[in-house]
Amino acid sequence: MYYTCFDELNEPKKLSDLEPFTDYNCTGQIRQNDVNTNKTTAVRFRVDCDLTINTKNRQTNTSIELSWDTTSQNCPDVPELKNLYYTCSCTDSTQKVTADKHPSGGTCHFTGLQPFTNYTCKVQPTYNNKEVSEPKEVRVETQAGIPEVITQLTVKVPDNNMIIVDCKPPTSLSFKGPQKRYIARLQYDHETPVVKNDTNCPFEFKHLSYSTTYKLKMTVFNGYFESSPTTKEFSTLSDETSIIRYLVSFIFMATSVAVMVYISKFYGKNKQSKVDVNEDVMLETLTTPENENSP
Repeated sequence: MYYTCFDELNEPKKLSDLEPFTDYNCTGQIRQNDVNTNKTTAVRFRVDCDLTINTKNRQTNTSIELSWDTTSQNCPDVPELKNLYYTCSCTDSTQKVTADKHPSGGTCHFTGLQPFTNYTCKVQPTYNNKEVSEPKEVRVETQAGIPEVITQLTVKVPDNNMIIVDCKPPTSLSFKGPQKRYIARLQYDHETPVVKNDTNCPFEFKHLSYSTTYKLKMTVFNGYFESSPTTKEFSTLSDETSIIRYLVSFIFMATSVAVMVYISKFYGKNKQSKVDVNEDVMLETLTTPENENSP
């Protein structure tokens, strides 16, 4: 007995040429004394290899390297299947990256990814350009990266020696790490900077020096890396209360001095007048008797 098989395209195939993941329709021919005597009922069959894909992955903050090897119990010659290929893809909530096809087993490289982002990576076996077996999926998180620079930074001076700092990151993904902290460094000249950090902006700095120029540096920290600083200079206002007190004191002192000078001059004039009057009286007293004794 010998068999004749036809593939999905109705092309005849020898038993030695049959491939996995392909539908066949085969019939048997019974021969007796080299003469075909009867045909068996046509049989349809397909061999599906139970592919087991074992993956390993390495990742940086912007790339994933996904490697794998494949084994099969009912198809032990999997590594020798010339038409067995794989497609790879990694998908997050915003993008899908697909690598080139690879032969049985291999490695896929994905670049240009977002730092600290979860990707669902998939290895899909194909045979004769058709997907076969179930894909192997694995979740991979890229490593943390350097946070983006703060682009929106404002400084308000609501009081003469107080400021309010407000800031916002460029995007919600700009931290690129597990933590989300803002760091504000306020410095005057070469003094040790005043440092504040919190999970939210704004910040308040109180009791600053009056009429002083400060330098503010704002960064973001994600638990691994700190961003480049965004720098802004500003000046506090003058101490108006002290100026008013000084002016009041000055006016009071000036007024007091003027009054004292006036009183002094007035008292001097009165004293001189009294002296003149007394001198006149004394003269009259001295001259009166002489006038009375004269004939």
